[in-house]
Amino acid sequence: MNYPYSTATGTIPTILAKIQTVGQPSKLDKNWMASIGFKKTSEQRMIAILKFLGFAEKDGVPTEKWLKFRSNKTGKKVLGQAIKSAYSELYQTYPNAHELAKEELNHFFTTQTTAGSLALSHTVNTFRNLSGYAEFEEVSEEEESPSVVKKESKKESKSETTLQGNSADFGTQLSKQFQESKNGLTINLNIQLTVPETTDEKVYDKFFESLKKHLLT
Repeated sequence: MNYPYSTATGTIPTILAKIQTVGQPSKLDKNWMASIGFKKTSEQRMIAILKFLGFAEKDGVPTEKWLKFRSNKTGKKVLGQAIKSAYSELYQTYPNAHELAKEELNHFFTTQTTAGSLALSHTVNTFRNLSGYAEFEEVSEEEESPSVVKKESKKESKSETTLQGNSADFGTQLSKQFQESKNGLTINLNIQLTVPETTDEKVYDKFFESLKKHLLT
């Protein structure tokens, strides 16, 4: 079979991107293509390609694939599925055809089409530009919400701020927190104190006296 192709393959991604942003036409034809800025014959060859992908019926009426392709989240994935379906013979031979080098694609299409060398080159480049705009991998829906991360970060920052200050202020803050805990708020504190090395017992006596005064009362 002879596959539809563009003679200006570099415009394919531009046209696809445009389709995702403009309204869906009642009929895909040259007039509509011109209305969205693609008046050249080489650009309007995209009509046959879109029909080949199943985005429009033979009469130009857009299909459900066209509607789904307009989604910013899943549009490129829809295109990937459409490409696999339209180029089914290629994907039966090479399951990851969109990853093949140009030379390998050229070899496949040579055995599948009666087109001349120039048309064959356009056919290969058309496929490569289509697949280059598409997505073929499954998109994971288990993504962490940025808002949740931000909220937890603020909560942690607040806890760190609460523990700052001199020993007298720290004692006051602890008293307030434990009072709030009586109303149903439970707070667990892990306090680590470093005692300086010394053989003078008075230093330890003063240390624990200060601890009792500021933290335990």
